[in-house]
Amino acid sequence: MINIGFGLMKKVLKYGLRFLGGFILVVLLIVLLVFLLIQTRPAKNMISRIAENQASQFINGNLQIGRLDGNFFAHLLLHDVLLTAGNDTIAHIPQLDLRYNLLSLVNGTVDIHSVRIDNPYFYLEQLNDSVWNVQQLMKPSDEEPDTTEAGSIDVHLTSFVINEGRIRIHASDTLIPEQISNLNAKLSLHLSENTVSANIDQFTLTTSNPDFQLRQFAFKLNMEGEETELRDFILSTAQNQIEGEATYRGEPVKRGTAQFRTKQLHLEEFSYFLPG
Repeated sequence: MINIGFGLMKKVLKYGLRFLGGFILVVLLIVLLVFLLIQTRPAKNMISRIAENQASQFINGNLQIGRLDGNFFAHLLLHDVLLTAGNDTIAHIPQLDLRYNLLSLVNGTVDIHSVRIDNPYFYLEQLNDSVWNVQQLMKPSDEEPDTTEAGSIDVHLTSFVINEGRIRIHASDTLIPEQISNLNAKLSLHLSENTVSANIDQFTLTTSNPDFQLRQFAFKLNMEGEETELRDFILSTAQNQIEGEATYRGEPVKRGTAQFRTKQLHLEEFSYFLPG
């Protein structure tokens, strides 16, 4: 009897393992098939249309994605992203390159290796003294705001780059420039529950009417608990430059230090912005 029971158990275990192995194989084949299918051009076009339709539920405008490339699991490359509202082109991005690690979400981390935006164009219009066109893009939500406290999540953005951006502005305030061109930026960011680390390695732009040139704006900022440190700060324009660093501690005793250096100031560079 014992031998019969042992043989039956062995047989059940054998077929059970075979079934489990076959089930895992089928799942892997399905995952592989889905992975291969979404690499095809028709599937990518379908995903683009789904994204456009979903966006229309949240924005007062029309989103179009000209072409979508990448493997979706670690890399996305979007071409000719166009956002319109009425007859206005609010944004046009010829190329948006995203590289990331989806598996990091399992550990509660948003890990973005790089974001690269080439030659973006934006249009800003001041509708009145306090409202801009972009503020009216989002449709109002009927849902009650979620007041529950979200769990902590880490955000790692290793590289965010903008190359040769341009912004056209229509505003009643004459202090606001009509156009911003040569917009270039390079930065990195790390956010966690008690830490903020931000590095701006490059930020430059040129404005028209009034004319102004920002040749370089950069700094390294680290906030951890009650301590804040600002290092390698530099603000450089066509005629002026300021460099410096600062620290601040909130507890147990509030204290801070700051040291900034500048050469002779040429205030005439800012005469348009200063009261007469």
